[in-house]
Amino acid sequence: MTFDLDLALEHRYPSGCRIHGSIQVTAGVLALFGPSGSGKSSLVSCLAGSLRPDQGHLRLNGRTLFDTMSKNWVPPEARNMGLVSQDLALFPHLDLKRNLLYGARRAAGRGPGLDQVLDLLHLQGLEGRLPHQLSGGQRQRVAIGRAVLSGAELLLLDEPVVALDERLRRQIIEDLDRMLEAFGIPAVFVSHDVAEVKWFSDHVAILDEGRLVTCGPTREVLDLAGRRGAVSPVNVVRVDGVTEADGQWSGQLGDQRLCFSPPAAPPKGGAVYLRFEARDLVIAREEIHGLSTRNRLTGRVAELVPLPGGAEVLVGIDCGERLWAELTPAAVRELSLAPGAAVFVHLKSTALKPLG
Repeated sequence: MTFDLDLALEHRYPSGCRIHGSIQVTAGVLALFGPSGSGKSSLVSCLAGSLRPDQGHLRLNGRTLFDTMSKNWVPPEARNMGLVSQDLALFPHLDLKRNLLYGARRAAGRGPGLDQVLDLLHLQGLEGRLPHQLSGGQRQRVAIGRAVLSGAELLLLDEPVVALDERLRRQIIEDLDRMLEAFGIPAVFVSHDVAEVKWFSDHVAILDEGRLVTCGPTREVLDLAGRRGAVSPVNVVRVDGVTEADGQWSGQLGDQRLCFSPPAAPPKGGAVYLRFEARDLVIAREEIHGLSTRNRLTGRVAELVPLPGGAEVLVGIDCGERLWAELTPAAVRELSLAPGAAVFVHLKSTALKPLG
């Protein structure tokens, strides 16, 4: 369940926006991670063939799909990729079964069968329903199942669950993870949710403003303890307007500043991506003085997500950007944490590690 990708491109849109960079990776699931407008979907369009870059090349498993130097170009329909995007593109006049089987004929004799897909995606008994008779999560599963049944060499998943709520997103990602593992299908997965990236991918490319910031194994890039079954997120945030004073570096996070300790001096005035673990955050309901932590942010609790087993709870806190803290259920109760609660977030500057 791996694919070899060699991509280098430079492209400028009529608006003046530019995307550029290169990726060379052997991966099972490659995540493209970054904020909205960073170039993630443009990279997917290059892979799918709906965007023809000004310069560059793309080789997938040794096969050249485009090369501007040799003028080689393989059209989208000949690339054998399955695309699942936010709009799903289900046929409204076809029932669930016929939507799933659309395009499956070209994959006859290989790949998973219909019954296997129905079972893994929890769609049994719904075969005769039209798309408008399905829930949002069920429609999402149909779009994923159709791409799998097409016999695609590589799945392109362009934020397929972004429109769903947190609980449903996690359920579908779990189903998708099991399906790719069961059938040995590699994928490129677009997300701006670091928890999804940590859990679902084995390699990650981080993009910002059309530039590839870094690419490598998820475990190394996000400093993780492992992938399978790990749902506690590592926080990744971007700070702008980086400055240095008396050896202390800091950057702007919304209307607050984060202090960090880089191993090498970053460009002053620029932007830096910082990573830190959910367990590094210390939460208080009242202001505390006399601590050694260099960062004290204010925010409000946005959501509480119990982790499997019940030993920890993820607390989502809006501090200009969503941060995740990992607490015990007892700590959540003692602090009376609930959505809307005002909190203080304390964080050591040494816990923040720059990416790239």
